[in-house]
Formats: sequence, C-alpha cells, structure tokens
Amino acid sequence: MSAQAQRKTYRPSPPRREGRISRLSLRSTAQRLAAPSRSAGAERLRFFLRVGAYFKGEWARIGALSLLVCVSIAISLLQVWPVAVIVDLISSGPREGDLVHRLLLAPLPDSLLGRVLGLAAMTLVLRVAQEFVGMGRALLNFRIGYGGLMRVRCDVYRKLQALHIGYHRAQPQGDALYRLNQDATGFHGILNVAVSVLGSALTLAVMLCIMAARSPGLTLLALAVVPPLLLTNVKFGRALRRKCTEAKEVESQLTTSVQRSMASIGLVQACGREADEEARFHATLGNSVKAWLRLHHDELRHTLTVGSILGLGGALVLGYGGHLVVEARAGAGDAGMTLGALTAFLGYLGMLYDPLCKLTGAGAAVQGGVAGAQRVFEVLDRDQAVTDVHDAAALPPEPRTLSLENVGFEYRPGHPVLRGVDATIRPGEMVAFVGSAGAGKTTLFSLLPRFHNPTHGALRLDGIDTRAVRVADLRRHMAIVLQDCILLPATIAENIAYGRPSATGAEIRKAAEMAGAAGFVEALPDGYGTQIADGGLNLSAGQRQRIAIARALLSGAPILVIDEPTDGIDAEHERTLVEALRALKGQRTIILMSHRLSTVVGCDKIFVMERGRIVEHGAHADLLRRGGVYTAMARWQHLHTGHAGARPEARPGPRRAHPEPFRGDDALMG
Repeated sequence: MSAQAQRKTYRPSPPRREGRISRLSLRSTAQRLAAPSRSAGAERLRFFLRVGAYFKGEWARIGALSLLVCVSIAISLLQVWPVAVIVDLISSGPREGDLVHRLLLAPLPDSLLGRVLGLAAMTLVLRVAQEFVGMGRALLNFRIGYGGLMRVRCDVYRKLQALHIGYHRAQPQGDALYRLNQDATGFHGILNVAVSVLGSALTLAVMLCIMAARSPGLTLLALAVVPPLLLTNVKFGRALRRKCTEAKEVESQLTTSVQRSMASIGLVQACGREADEEARFHATLGNSVKAWLRLHHDELRHTLTVGSILGLGGALVLGYGGHLVVEARAGAGDAGMTLGALTAFLGYLGMLYDPLCKLTGAGAAVQGGVAGAQRVFEVLDRDQAVTDVHDAAALPPEPRTLSLENVGFEYRPGHPVLRGVDATIRPGEMVAFVGSAGAGKTTLFSLLPRFHNPTHGALRLDGIDTRAVRVADLRRHMAIVLQDCILLPATIAENIAYGRPSATGAEIRKAAEMAGAAGFVEALPDGYGTQIADGGLNLSAGQRQRIAIARALLSGAPILVIDEPTDGIDAEHERTLVEALRALKGQRTIILMSHRLSTVVGCDKIFVMERGRIVEHGAHADLLRRGGVYTAMARWQHLHTGHAGARPEARPGPRRAHPEPFRGDDALMG
C-alpha cells in the first residue's frame, strides 16, 4: 500500500444503537405503501419490482407457466359448450346455423344418443386435460416460488451474518428466525397473486369478448358487480394489511418467547419458575391467537361481502336470461337466446366472476405477502455498520505491530465510551487491558476485529489503518475468544477445527495441547470424537474455555484476542488456563481483556483502564510499585479472596492428580 493510502484519514459516521423494530416502524412502512400519492405509487412500484427481482433467474419457467395459463384458459372456455349443446339437442334439437354446434357435432354420429355420448366423452377429455394442465401449472409455480424463496432466505441469512454484533445483541433471536423462516414466504405469496392476476386478466378479456358476442345486454348486467367489488376490496384491503402486519409481529414475539425460554431452561428449573414461564407463554400465545382471529374475522367478512355481491349479480343475470329464453320460445324476443345458450352463458358467468373477483381482490389478497416482504426488506436494508471501503487493500496475515492511536468510541454522539486510548503491541508480546466493569475493555475488544469502527483515532497494523484493509483480511489476523465461549453441538474435534475445517487430526491435537485441553479430552471415552451438547453444557467452564482457545490457535491467526479468559471458572481451572497462555508467549501475539489480575501477572505489558482511558501501563511489578489504580485493584482482589499477606497472583490449593472429569449430558451449567 502506498504512503498516501496509509495516511488516508477516515471519518466514519457514528454507529447507532440497534433496537428492536417497533410496531410504529412496521405500520409506517405499510402506510407509505398505502398512501394515495405519486411518491407512494412510485414506492409501491419499486417495492414490487424489488420483489420480482428475486425471480429473475426463472424466466424460462415463467414463460412455460404463461403458455400453460393460456392453454388452461382455452380449455376452460371450451368446457361449457358440450353441456350447452346437449341441452339444446334434448330441448329443441340441433341448431344447424350455430358455428359451435356444427364444430362439436361434426365428428359425431347422427343419432341423438350417439351425439349425447360423444359430447359427454368430450367433456371428460377436456376435464382430464384441464387437470393435467393444472398440475403442470402448480409444479412450475412451486418451482418458481421456491427458487425465489431460496434466494430471499439466502440474502437474509447472509445479511444476518454480516450485521454487526450490536444488532444481534439488541435484536431478539426469535424475531430474526421468524423473518427468515416465515416472513420470507411473503415473496412466494406475492408471486402467487401476480400469476393469478395475469391469468385472470387474460381470462377476463377473452371471456368478455365471447359473452358480449353472445348477449351484450347480459354481459353489461354481469359487469354491474364491478364497482361494488372494487369499493369492498379497497375498504377491506387497508384493514387486512394493518392486521396482517400486527399478527406477524405478535407471532414473532411468540417465537422469541419460546426461544428465550428454551435457551434459559436451566435457570428456569433451578429457580422453580416453570409456572411463571408457562403463564408468560400462555399470555403471548393468547395475544397471537387474538391477532390472527382479528385478521381472519376481517378476511371472512371480506369473503362474505364479495360472495353476496357475486350472488346478487348471478341472480340478476339468471333472472334476465330466463326472461330472454321465455320470450325467445314465445317468438317475441331474441331468437338466439336458447336454453343451451343461457346454460353456456351462466357457465361463463361463473368463470367470469372468478377472475373478476381475483382481479378486484388482488389488493386484499396480497397484503400478507406484502407485510412479510416489508419485514424482510427491513433486515436487508439495515446498515451493516462495518464494510470494506471501495479501495480496501489485501493484507496477508502475518505477525504485525498493532497500534492504537488516540482511539475514541461513542455509541451515541456526545456519550464517549473510549477516550484517547494509545497503545502499541509488538509481535509475540502478551499484553492485557484490565479494569473494572464499565472501564471500556469490551468496547475496545469489539474494535480490534472491526465489529465497530472507532469514532476517533485509528487502529493500525504495521502503520496501515485497519479501515483501509479488507475486513476478511483483518479478521484473519485475529483469532477471537469471546467471554461466552460458543461451542457447537458437534464433536470436540469439529469444534476445535471450526475455523479451519481442513486441519488434520495431528494439528487438532497439537492445538489442544497448546491450549492445555489435551489432558481432559484424551481422558474421555471417545476422545476428540466426544459429542458436545448444545452450548457445551456437558463441559465445565474451564473445559469450554480451553477448547475455544484451541480453536483460536488452530486458525493460525498471528494475534490471539481473549475476552475475560478466566471469568466464571474456579482457581484450579484458572491456574491451568493461565499456564497454557503463558506457554504461548513469543509464539503468538496475545491480547487479554480481564478484570482479574491473577490472569495477567505474566504479561509483558498491562494497560490499566478507567472510564474509557488508559491511566497506567507497564509490567506487573512496576505497576505495583507505583501505588496507583493497579495497586488498589490488587489490594481489593487480594482482600476479596481472603488470603492476607499473599501476593495477588498466589492461588493456594493442591493440583489434581488426574484430568478433570467429563461433566456428562445431565450437567446444566459449567
């Protein structure tokens, strides 16, 4: 990288605290789409074009589906005529001047029975053909829909992986799962409505031409239901959109409630809170049921209103059509309106009202899909917070000097968490940042791998601003061990090799030895093939910590960053872990974040933090001689342990003669 690039100054916008998406934000999105304005119309168009973009890889299948829709319409139009011709044959005989009669009767025998049986066979053939075409349409529709759904879910999952830690800490996991699993199906729902609308529009156009040619008066009477249908769907559409959004939000809360309850089942049982959790679940479930019942109540009212309007239209057409048939038989009216023609017209009327209802009700029918797609886009449109700059440089992982230059950080403008932090960490050094809770250690920890960007100052690797480096390359320099050791429900070997799946068995064992984990792992009946329970609950806290460190070591990253390595473990496990870390000095750059001084005694440098600043730094002995903040911490922790006269790093107690035992699947906590 050039010197000019290295000197480049970055001024990222302050990160914002992520919070739960409120019901107000969901409603405001729906209201913008519903607002009758030019901008709202343009926004609706962009919204549906964005939804459609997820199906752009399915054009060939969409073309085949369109062809099958046309074939299906043609078959539907033909199906009513064999029945109509049979009615005319039986009631008044063949009508030689009618084109449809001539075409259908031409291949049939001259006898009445032969013609009736032939027309019945035609009805069967057309019906079977319609079923086959319908099956083909359904299969293509499913394939197109699930192809788009897969793309949506992949995008959401990729986005959730990319969103910074602050988002996931603030957002309920159940909400993310619901958006990924349930809301994403809204795209498929919108596709179904779109296909239905296109097919219905084509069917309606052809149907109206045929019906108008047969009887313009009856056709106009049949279309009299269109205005009330439109008014009904506009009225119900807005309410359905709002209630569908509310129902999805409550359902998301239910998913979150279940996820949280199952994740903390040990605490629930230990505190005897099963009844309280059941009552909370029951209340959330009741809210979900009420929300869905409100939605379904409006849907049923909508269906009842539409059905009544269509029933009224059918009654008017049947009454007036029957009047025309009676007049035609008396020779006083339209001679073309026979009983068979009325039968065909009524058949078309049924087929007319179905696409007409779908077209006028498309706005109401699509609301569920729109609500789900909106919630998905709210995740996809989230600010990722940390991304590569357009000219980000590649930086191969190797031992480098890490410098913190006047680093400051604010979650909210005007509320600094870190202030002017300066530190230099050279390759192979073991350093620690210590301080009480709230001193800024965890925030500083999150800046090292760029979970956040500093709002002031810079972090540099060999003088290169980390914001000028590709995020992936930066994170390959650092192996992170979080305070809450995350283990997967897989074997111990698979957990150690998670950051480097291609590692050999020998490399996995060596990493375990370096982390001080080999002793207890090899004592297990299945060794490295031992299956770990969800969250590592069948391991002790110390065992989980050492497996996490082994995983970090195996990654090959030159910098090892550990947050609170001995938090929550006993003195024996702490001593084993500290010895394992000290054995790594000189082989890796080790950065510890800790409030326990016994963990950091052997570090080359110790940076003491207080209220977001480094107030002291130096080696353990030097800091003790100064009599400052570090000395006060040492005295407090020394008194806290109750070992008067002992050095802070002293931890009495005999070593175990045998490796610590495997906790077993019935263990609840480490």
